[in-house]
Amino acid sequence: MTIMLKVQITAKLGRGQELAQLIQPVPIDNEIDGCSGIDVYVNTSSPDIIVIIEYWDSIQRHKTFLSNLQAAGGLDKMLELSEAVNRTYFFETTQ
Repeated sequence: MTIMLKVQITAKLGRGQELAQLIQPVPIDNEIDGCSGIDVYVNTSSPDIIVIIEYWDSIQRHKTFLSNLQAAGGLDKMLELSEAVNRTYFFETTQ
C-alpha cells in the first residue's frame, strides 16, 4: 500500500522562493524509514504557494517522521517563513 500526502503551504509575502529552497525534494531511494520520495512544487502564477507531495508506506510512518523532525527543530525555519499550511490530505492507492 502507498500513501500519498499532499500539503499546500502559503509562504509569507515574497518568501516563497526562500521557502521552496529550504524544503528539499527526496529521491525514491533514500534513508527515511517508510518514505518513497518527496516532491516540491511552486505555483507558477503565485510563487508564495508551495505544494509538497510525499509518498509513504503508512500514515503512521509519516507522523513519526514529522514528530521526530519537529522535536529536532527541523521545522522551525519552515514555520518562520510560512503564513499558513492550507491543506493536508492523505490519499491511498486503490490497487
